[in-house]
Amino acid sequence: MVTRVLPLSGDEFVARVRRAAPSTNDDVPVTIDGRRLENKEALLAWLAEVEAGRAAGRFADFDDA
Repeated sequence: MVTRVLPLSGDEFVARVRRAAPSTNDDVPVTIDGRRLENKEALLAWLAEVEAGRAAGRFADFDDA
């Protein structure tokens, strides 16, 4: 059986990250430029950068794809 996952909108993705439990040593995302987001605060700071870039038109909106 194949489970299909519907893509999240940008706002849904950000909301889920904000509600996420603290990360563990096995759960460390790495950004495309190699920055390690080793805790929730680092991830939220990165998301703030992305949101600011979206607002300034430097990044495409998640929902524009």
